[in-house]
Amino acid sequence: MGPSAYAHAMSGGSAMVEDMGISNSMFSDHISAIRACTWHKWQALAPQLSPDIRLHKLEQSTSLMFSLFNGLTRPDVLPWYTPTKWYKHLSELVTWQLHPTRDMYARVHPKYRPSALQVTESYPTFIDWCPFHALRDKLILMHAANTRIDEIVLDIASHYCVEVDLSKLVRTVPRPTPGYVRLWDIIQAMGDDEAAKQSDLDPLHRDDAAALLPAPDAASIFQSVSHARQTFRLLRMDEGPSLYKIDPALFNMYPELYSPDVSDIVASGTLLQCRSVQLLARIPPPARLDKATLRVYRHFADWALTVICA
Repeated sequence: MGPSAYAHAMSGGSAMVEDMGISNSMFSDHISAIRACTWHKWQALAPQLSPDIRLHKLEQSTSLMFSLFNGLTRPDVLPWYTPTKWYKHLSELVTWQLHPTRDMYARVHPKYRPSALQVTESYPTFIDWCPFHALRDKLILMHAANTRIDEIVLDIASHYCVEVDLSKLVRTVPRPTPGYVRLWDIIQAMGDDEAAKQSDLDPLHRDDAAALLPAPDAASIFQSVSHARQTFRLLRMDEGPSLYKIDPALFNMYPELYSPDVSDIVASGTLLQCRSVQLLARIPPPARLDKATLRVYRHFADWALTVICA
């Protein structure tokens, strides 16, 4: 299921949506469509821009396009998209892929800079969004042609976590204890902005609004918007992939992804969780790319780049 199988499958004539090829990865199909729509419009506008603002304008356009992608095809992920600053790392990466200059490469977060294998092999581009190069290489070698590649990458993302002394989070842990919290769990517990406003204003949640860490117990972290948001800030989850590690439970699901060279990204200690709180186990995937969505991308790219580059 590695890169050779992927290249063979793609060269054998894949299904098409208008003039866009359809692969084994729904994510990658959307990414390729957005890149193509952005680049087509960009080539017409870039010569009119001064060199010192050209890359900045392209990055802004890319960020808008992928914000549209998430809002249009998987709105449930938007609470993740902004607080983690994922949009920034993503737009920098895709801008460099579209316009690979030395300056743009320097702006790509080190965690997302391509490995030698990424530069030389064919594979679903969604793999690029994993911030751990050792895992990216394993995904390319073992799963590039796997029809479940999106599911695997989303499982990895759903197991991002941050290590913490659990006694700083919950009172039921009386002494310093190594542990970790999954990012996706906290994002879901934080809710959206409207939920946060209700938590601040609704008398029934007044205690939550005034709550401080450590929380009474683990359930409070995942049932109180205020406690969840304080946990997010305490663990500096908005600082992105530099702090993230992987919940070791991932390697029970995919043992082939583990080897000694990934040991430094595996979290240690005890997972903080509350089984009584119902959370989504996996970050939602997008809907499949279709003609209507592709046309939205084309029209939006035409409008967005015209406005940004005006």
